[in-house]
Amino acid sequence: MFYACAFDEDLFYRECKYDEVLGSAFDLFRQSESKEAHALLQVLVKGKEPKALVLSSMFSSVMELEEEFYLRHVEQLVAAAELGEPFALYSLAVYHDTGELVKEDKHKAFEYFEAAAEQGMAQAMHVFGIMLYYGTGGASKDMEKGLTMLEMSAKTVDEASVFLQSIQAGS
Repeated sequence: MFYACAFDEDLFYRECKYDEVLGSAFDLFRQSESKEAHALLQVLVKGKEPKALVLSSMFSSVMELEEEFYLRHVEQLVAAAELGEPFALYSLAVYHDTGELVKEDKHKAFEYFEAAAEQGMAQAMHVFGIMLYYGTGGASKDMEKGLTMLEMSAKTVDEASVFLQSIQAGS
């Protein structure tokens, strides 16, 4: 499927593939062109494309109040997490674990860490492995599985870097 995407400084639009749209939007955000970036992502966000939801959630819109931004940020992360997006799952796990932006809920945090770990996210595997090893955060103690997770996390490429690289590759 093709989408409209920014091609140059004049915002000449052409048809682009999904990753190109993400890359163009990411470049616009980096250039502080959030209005154009959000406009570019609009079709993908409405279509519930996981990476677009995460990218959109990271940057405020023009004239968006701080409270509105944080509400949209969490809503878009939840939508992406429901689709299995690892970065969204991990972010929500951290938020629920710390009580940042959402009500603290260690059980939900555990579930999100587990889901992100199952998607192969190194940071989530690390935290989930520690939870299992020590039996903390709602996890039943399972030292063997915990060690396995920790070993796997040590061998896995940093997911946040992979996410950003996948967006940048489209530009």
